[in-house]
Amino acid sequence: MINEEDFNNLFNLSLSRTCLYNVNIKQYINKIINDNKFEIESFIVSLIYFKKYSELQNINNDNIINIFTACIILANKFLEDTIIKVPYNYELYILNTLDWNLFINREEYDKMVLNVGYLIRC
Repeated sequence: MINEEDFNNLFNLSLSRTCLYNVNIKQYINKIINDNKFEIESFIVSLIYFKKYSELQNINNDNIINIFTACIILANKFLEDTIIKVPYNYELYILNTLDWNLFINREEYDKMVLNVGYLIRC
């Protein structure tokens, strides 16, 4: 299970425990991990997108859930080649920030797996 300190350190964030809508980021991410409604590769890729975005833009308690959710949606779209008919507005923020470059090389992927491998129960 992830804790706030690990998450904040991995992404160089300083967030309080409660985010927008009184959602705890730890609970939110653990729910995503435990529900396992998508491939684990999508989760890893979403973390990479989140990290890339966080290096370029400010993430705070008011936008973290929306940003993280958009990263998950983008990762699923990219890896599963599926279409979600109603676009999520934050997807465009992330795409524009990343210059529409969603490519991830093997080294980036492997590094993220090493950083968060303890979170994943395969």
